[in-house]
Amino acid sequence: MAIPIYDDPTEWNIVDAAADPKPNEWHPSNGPARRLCRCLEGIRDLEEALDHVLAVQNRSKKRRRMRSVVTPLHNLSACTVDLLNSIQSDNALVGTLPENCGKDLAKITAFLKASVPFEGNGKLALLRNKVSAHYDRDMHPMELRAINLSIDLTEIAEWININIFVLCDALKLRAYTWSGSGYSKGSLMIMCSEPLMTDFRVEAGRVVGINGCFVSKSPRWEVYHGIRALWKKSDQLSERPSVWRIKEFIEDDPSDHWSKVLQDGDKSQSTKSVIRNR
Repeated sequence: MAIPIYDDPTEWNIVDAAADPKPNEWHPSNGPARRLCRCLEGIRDLEEALDHVLAVQNRSKKRRRMRSVVTPLHNLSACTVDLLNSIQSDNALVGTLPENCGKDLAKITAFLKASVPFEGNGKLALLRNKVSAHYDRDMHPMELRAINLSIDLTEIAEWININIFVLCDALKLRAYTWSGSGYSKGSLMIMCSEPLMTDFRVEAGRVVGINGCFVSKSPRWEVYHGIRALWKKSDQLSERPSVWRIKEFIEDDPSDHWSKVLQDGDKSQSTKSVIRNR
């Protein structure tokens, strides 16, 4: 028996941890989707923090406000690595990812860790641990000044852009599953194979039938739009020519390798992917 599939005009959104519950929310249903939601929270926090920075022109005030950017940027970097690791280790995704994707993801993770110093004694880690997340109790005011003066707005923008570069690759992968409340009372909406979503009838905690099937846009588009909004604001931080400054977003050539980090990241040029500097 054939099941009709209908176009769904309803606007669905990924759950926002800071907002009140809403109807038609997508919730993550597997490990990669949960990590992607954490990345989206980092993107949202970074965008809010950049609003605070860009609201002033005075350089000292801007540098002080940049402290509020450091912690969510550090979080986003760590969450992005967690996302890549989650995709790489999820056995349920075998057969849905590009050939040799596991090895490619390991290389992309190494690229991010080498390019954004958020681990160990890296500069971003130092800024976060010494003057952003909290104040080091043993730090002398002159040492605090030296760390604050080391904040380079263009460098911060580069770190944000590198995270965007990597996230754009991660968004290409069919690695995410989602769930939400169905359109009938007590039903459950599932999106396992984008863009198809199925409204399951549930009784006593068990699926007993299908209420309907629909086609809707992928939740990944919401992350992409968040990335675009973050990029526009972070670009305003750049004060000098930069190796990692995104100029535009473009579609991939179907004949290219899926990962533009691996294709272009080792060339020390501006980001490409759905990103290219012209």
